Amino acid sequence: MNGDTGYFSKYYYQTNKKSSGHKKNIIYIYGESLERTFFNKNMFPGLTDELSAIKDKSYDFNNTIQLLGTDYTIAGIVASQCGLPLFAPFSGNSSDSLSSFFPGTIFLGNILKSSGYDLSFIQGADLDFGGKRLFFSNHGFEHLSGREELAHSITDKSYINNWGWYDDTIFDIAYEKYLKLVDNKKTFGLFLLAVDTHHPDGFISRNCEKKSYHYQWVYNSSMSAVSCSQEQIAHFIKRIVASPSFKNKIIVVSSDHLAMNNTASFALNQLPRRNLFMVIDSDSIRKDVKTDKFRNTFDNGATVLDLLGGDTKLGLGRSSLQSDSLLFDFFPDMISKVNSWKKSVIELWGFPKVIEKFTIIQNAGKIEFGDTSFKLPALFKINKHSVDPFFDRDAEMQIIV
Repeated sequence: MNGDTGYFSKYYYQTNKKSSGHKKNIIYIYGESLERTFFNKNMFPGLTDELSAIKDKSYDFNNTIQLLGTDYTIAGIVASQCGLPLFAPFSGNSSDSLSSFFPGTIFLGNILKSSGYDLSFIQGADLDFGGKRLFFSNHGFEHLSGREELAHSITDKSYINNWGWYDDTIFDIAYEKYLKLVDNKKTFGLFLLAVDTHHPDGFISRNCEKKSYHYQWVYNSSMSAVSCSQEQIAHFIKRIVASPSFKNKIIVVSSDHLAMNNTASFALNQLPRRNLFMVIDSDSIRKDVKTDKFRNTFDNGATVLDLLGGDTKLGLGRSSLQSDSLLFDFFPDMISKVNSWKKSVIELWGFPKVIEKFTIIQNAGKIEFGDTSFKLPALFKINKHSVDPFFDRDAEMQIIV
């Protein structure tokens, strides 16, 4: 493990380099479980026609694999913006119980903010679930909108699914936000998460024309949700590209992670599973890029930085415009290598290894020790050389110290 820690330090790259020159605006769309595998036209004929037409004219990095610690939404976002797996001494979806998210580390949002970007994140789901509010607010994003924050601007409050507002609602709100950002004439980053494709069945927005997809003559709920959601994403992109303001911009569309077990899994598992990462660049001059080389989602943030005039490395990620991924270049068995770095990644959280004293602040509902605070309720396992927190967002339990 000590040797692997040394290797981690060698390849983990922190950068303070700002974007230079005439900075481009960025619109970044995460599609929940919208993996690249769904775009196989032989397996899924007609499923993604609208977005495929755009993808085929973009930088389509079609060989993006999924590594450990990147296989659920907040973990996939961390991988794409930090070049790191979401390893922590607790369940990653419980990170909303913390006071900080990977404190002291420099991620994509931090670099863009220091470069003068005005950063926003919009989704239809609860921002606190999975710690997305904490993550984005800790790393450069000033404007965050989720289920609760958007409620005042939505007329039909009954039009909501189990996760939040439907994708068509979110993309309408996002387009209005885009127009305001353009009018403000500040360099901006607008990041979105579409969630209608959430497992196990997905949801169908009422504005979709493609509400139903039959696989081998049988209706499939997950594929229907994919067909509908990709149509909404494509429509949103077309509105932006068709506007006079589409200059000096890039649009990124990526999956947050591979689809979890859903009603399409039996078909997906017949193919090599790959994540989606495509980039539409408003520049008419395209670089000659090999887009089918092996890469992973750690490389997404570095590639975006490169496109925006910044560095070409971020965390464990490398720009796919400039070089090979660590996955390809250094470690044929990157999966076991990443797992061996788990201890090094956890140390980036900066958790104290002992509790010399602690304070419970009842009116704030939190406990503090060292330089860290945790929301209550929480459970701590005290080992000889570490303090490991455990959280359950919904459990009724008492602090044990």
